[in-house]
Amino acid sequence: MIFVSLTGCSGWQLRGIDSLDEEKLSAYIDGRRVPSLTSALRAAFIARGITVTSNSKDAKILVSILSGDFKSRVLSLDPGSGKVKELEIELSSEVVVRSKKNGLLMPRQTIRLQRDYFFDELAAEFTTMRSEIIERDLAKDWAFAVVYRAVTSLKKNNKND
Repeated sequence: MIFVSLTGCSGWQLRGIDSLDEEKLSAYIDGRRVPSLTSALRAAFIARGITVTSNSKDAKILVSILSGDFKSRVLSLDPGSGKVKELEIELSSEVVVRSKKNGLLMPRQTIRLQRDYFFDELAAEFTTMRSEIIERDLAKDWAFAVVYRAVTSLKKNNKND
């Protein structure tokens, strides 16, 4: 009984082995046009256990970020102070993902993400650099979506081989 309770609290968990875990994956990101999306995508690949290389010849996954644009729109103002109370941020981007072995994993796609934010005057994280924080958050969501799509396509193509 003591052993079960100690192992239940130790922080480890059983995990299956993925066929992609056996091979070391690497990715190359061509995102000179949109550095904020490039850094978010780099972090998302690393979080998934995929090495990001600086040379496309060394990579198994090739990502091209063709465009990326953040747009914001004020939804409401605080009637007392006149400050922004609600804000809508939209990220629109075009991306292509290829694999050296399998070819096109994700054809040229326009990905749009939209979030609405409500600002609390007392929230410390929104007192300065409000738009940078929100755009970074949206870029992070975008990056994980791209990584999951790329990895899923790669798995599907590997099963077909």
